Amino acid sequence: MAKPARSRIYHEEIRTIMNTFKQGPSRRNVLAAAAAAATAPLAAWAQSADSFPARPITFIVAFPAGSGSDGIARQFATKASQILGVPVVVENRPGAAAMLATRQVARMKPGDGYTFFLGNNGMWLVQPAVERNLGYSLDDFAHLMMVGEMPFVLLTRPDRGWANLADMVAEAKRRPGAIAYGSTGVGGTQHLVMEQLAKVAGIRLNHIPYKGPPQAQTDILGGHIDLLFDSTSSGVATVRSGRLIPLCVSSRQRMEQLPNVATVAEQGYPNFSLYGWWSLETPAGVPPAILDKLSKAFATALDSKEMKSYFYDNGILPTPTTRDYLMGRMASEGPMFATLIKDLNIKADS
Repeated sequence: MAKPARSRIYHEEIRTIMNTFKQGPSRRNVLAAAAAAATAPLAAWAQSADSFPARPITFIVAFPAGSGSDGIARQFATKASQILGVPVVVENRPGAAAMLATRQVARMKPGDGYTFFLGNNGMWLVQPAVERNLGYSLDDFAHLMMVGEMPFVLLTRPDRGWANLADMVAEAKRRPGAIAYGSTGVGGTQHLVMEQLAKVAGIRLNHIPYKGPPQAQTDILGGHIDLLFDSTSSGVATVRSGRLIPLCVSSRQRMEQLPNVATVAEQGYPNFSLYGWWSLETPAGVPPAILDKLSKAFATALDSKEMKSYFYDNGILPTPTTRDYLMGRMASEGPMFATLIKDLNIKADS
């Protein structure tokens, strides 16, 4: 039997309230009316959650097809679709350093649970410290969970003669500014991770920004730069090929894929750990019962054998799938990124 629509449930509850008041303004009647008014929206939400989802869900990605974020979203969407029983369609909306799509989704509130967004720490922690006219805020979204995190591996050429991080730091101290490193752009995660390492090590390096990973990888192999904090997804393959060697990884613990590569913390810089990470959001205003249902479905998707295998193959680490964990990471990492951006004098047009 079909469930009544939310609007019809609500109006039936309103008629009940009005009939109660017609009986006279006794204390009992007034209390009954107040109780009915309070439970009307909850009843509608419960009915709506029972029948949700009833149509396809759109999963918006702020990066082009073929990107790392796109790959995660498509794997995630495939598994979530199986669990929810409706298509979950990935829609790529690249542009303006990911701010175009973020702004578009922010304007979709109040949300209905049929639009989701793959966020990352650049959107929530870096761009707010760089852009004066951001066009969105954290409050425009319901933040469900962290999807996964990716550490970085610091690469160099074998002919540089560095066996570990200490060797590179020692030369950087002897020759301030002489060692060049590449990144995927000013203010990007790779840039900021390298600068945070330089900060804690007390060294000064020469930053060479590129438009994307392929150009930086080509130039380090060609001898134009000396260092690159690469993502583990591509870094592991490069290390295994023997073309580049790793000096450290930025994770809290050693990577299973690179068990012989020490962390930054193990090499004398305690508590250092930085990642690129992804999160799951939807426009603010989605009814709590629907949010709860969706959160459980997406958490189940992330815990699947297929997703775990995809994450391992691409150097992505699983994280706790709770809103509290995600918001805690934002609160702890935000000030560090903001300080770095201020110290480096990074502007929107850098």
